Amino acid sequence: MSTLNVKVSGVWTPIAGDVNASNPVNDSIAKNTNDLLRVGGTWRRNATQSIPITTFTAVTWDTEIADTNGFLTPPNANIFIPTGYDAVYAISCSVQVGANAMVRLVVTGFADGITAAGDFATGLAQICVTLPLVAGNAISAQVYNNTAAAINVTGRIDIWKVSN
Repeated sequence: MSTLNVKVSGVWTPIAGDVNASNPVNDSIAKNTNDLLRVGGTWRRNATQSIPITTFTAVTWDTEIADTNGFLTPPNANIFIPTGYDAVYAISCSVQVGANAMVRLVVTGFADGITAAGDFATGLAQICVTLPLVAGNAISAQVYNNTAAAINVTGRIDIWKVSN
């Protein structure tokens, strides 16, 4: 029988909450990069970004919550997998887009984008996916605005290694 020792401090709280506001629980979890196995990062779009009508526009991430290995330096729209970090990554992206807009995740090396429509009740578009990525892959979130006027968006993206 093997034993797993786990170091726990504080009270466990599930990750949840508003992607548009600073969330101390989510941020402290993302910032806990002391685990040597933890590779990836979390970034936010805190300031609203204007998205013009009828075109895909990349979200520019303006705030770094955590970044273990130089995946992105804000402000930037593309998150790059660094050399030596080929792995399977869990990607979670939430963007407050409104009811008539959608978000797609675009990854170089993959033919099709992964798309999620905004929820009509909350206006939140969310994408969660696990992908094998290699050095140089660029990940971006793009918003398509299908309204009659520009919209303002905010959001969050998390990219964390889950397997070699």
